[in-house]
Amino acid sequence: MSSPITVQINAAAAAPSRPLVLAVFSFRHDAHLVPALLRNLEPIVDGWVSYDDRSSPDPFTDECARRKALLEAAVASGATWILAANPVERFEDQLSGRIRELTAVEGLVAYGFHIKEMYSPIDYRVDQGWNALKSRRLFSIRPGFAYDRHLFLDHWYPSDAAYRILTANLNIYNFRSATAGRRERWRQLCIHLDPLIEHRPLAYEHLTDEAGLRLTRVSSDRPYSPAFLEDGGLWMAAPPAARRSPAEIRAGYQANFDRLFRDPGSPRFAKPLPGHRRGVDLVDRLTADKLLAAEVNRFASLHGYAPDLFAPKRFLEKLVWRKFFASLEVPRSGNKLLVHSYIPPHLSDQVRPARVVWRSASPALPDDGALAEGWYWLKSNHGTRRVERIRWPIAGAERARLQKLAAEWLLPFQPKNFEWWYNAFPPELFLEESTEGEAAACTWSYPAFPDGVPYVNVNRKVAAGVRAIRLSPNLEPLREAHQPRHYQRLESWVAPFDPRRVAAIAVDIARPLGFARIDFLFASDGSCILNEVTLTPNNAGAHLHPDLDVRLGEMWKTLG
Repeated sequence: MSSPITVQINAAAAAPSRPLVLAVFSFRHDAHLVPALLRNLEPIVDGWVSYDDRSSPDPFTDECARRKALLEAAVASGATWILAANPVERFEDQLSGRIRELTAVEGLVAYGFHIKEMYSPIDYRVDQGWNALKSRRLFSIRPGFAYDRHLFLDHWYPSDAAYRILTANLNIYNFRSATAGRRERWRQLCIHLDPLIEHRPLAYEHLTDEAGLRLTRVSSDRPYSPAFLEDGGLWMAAPPAARRSPAEIRAGYQANFDRLFRDPGSPRFAKPLPGHRRGVDLVDRLTADKLLAAEVNRFASLHGYAPDLFAPKRFLEKLVWRKFFASLEVPRSGNKLLVHSYIPPHLSDQVRPARVVWRSASPALPDDGALAEGWYWLKSNHGTRRVERIRWPIAGAERARLQKLAAEWLLPFQPKNFEWWYNAFPPELFLEESTEGEAAACTWSYPAFPDGVPYVNVNRKVAAGVRAIRLSPNLEPLREAHQPRHYQRLESWVAPFDPRRVAAIAVDIARPLGFARIDFLFASDGSCILNEVTLTPNNAGAHLHPDLDVRLGEMWKTLG
């Protein structure tokens, strides 16, 4: 039996002084689209590796296995850079003029491209989150790589190394979405092929939802070639019917949602603890009902399932429950200047808050001579992402910029998704000592429960963004599927502490709360600094693998 893999390298392929860039792709029901794809790729790459899946006896073959075979064949042919392609797509023409620039960087790098979901040969969708889609398609590769991925929509690049993630700022035009029939067939296929579909049964409903549809035309300065000619085909085999229809799934979720408003035992009708407040009680009933419905819709679009807010079991839905129904002690629950109050007396000799050197309800920053020279963190006591690391003293232009930023931070927090606790106290600015030198240190974030910590997130802010990795309590990297999805992987870290001791401190701080994310910094002298206590991390919006969603939900036993 002949191999399904074909390798074609151009006669005038890369010289020894430059990397060999090969495109990789597979085809089956879309084989007739390959000639146009090759014309699109010809001015960009030095050759290509294809996988002909038409002779397979299985109606649906393993996408990740095909990708691994393609990458192995490309590396065996001398490729040091890969451009992952698809017959249903076109790369923007500008890539041909930038490919040598992009592949001149050293190390393991993966470039993200903007994905444009085409609704015609010249129009793509831009409403809601459609204009923010990205895919990492151009990446360097080395012999001996490992590709241990199992989700058919996972990344193309190898899973065993920390890749530096960059943005190419180039488009990929996807024509699978250009007809209603193909959009529906693709939705069905995703449901059939996703091994996690039972955990996220609504994950692909957005593919055929045209509410708020808004299109824009391909810009004349961002063309692709050759032109796309619509043939009206589906380009995909029909999968078996789903075990449950979307209507049945939504009906089940609606029944749970309706129970919130009808069942006398619903948390909707509970009362807060003395000295505490609940989000659902801060607005009138009609507004609360609208906010709850909006939150359920937001959650389902992010995570692929609707949260059960009557009796939540998974971690992410418990975070949403906490936002609306938990008795929260304010202002402590949202005020960063009160983080010291979470430290139990018996831990006062083991952990301390960062030293606050200045605070004010006014945006006017202190005079240069008021503080010692060095690094500080400028923060607001409310809201999220209101933090910036600065070097003191600050020059005139920098001072003006920071003054403007500080004034914006002091405005009432306008949460998009009901983070009400940030407006339960007066806003202030403060400057906090930085425990690091010129290079920012790692933040160690522990999701902590009374029974322990499942893992620790380690992140470092750098000029290019945030680098992160997820480790076991013993500080061994978790498997790739459980790593943070959207951050560049942190390559190295130093743990200047006893992991068991710090995990125990996190558990003691979180114990009265049922759950909290406990963030630590470590000073150069090894002292442990409590940086933040967060009750609803990322506002329940960050991706979490379903395995972890279930596991952490089981660890969170008391909602409160």
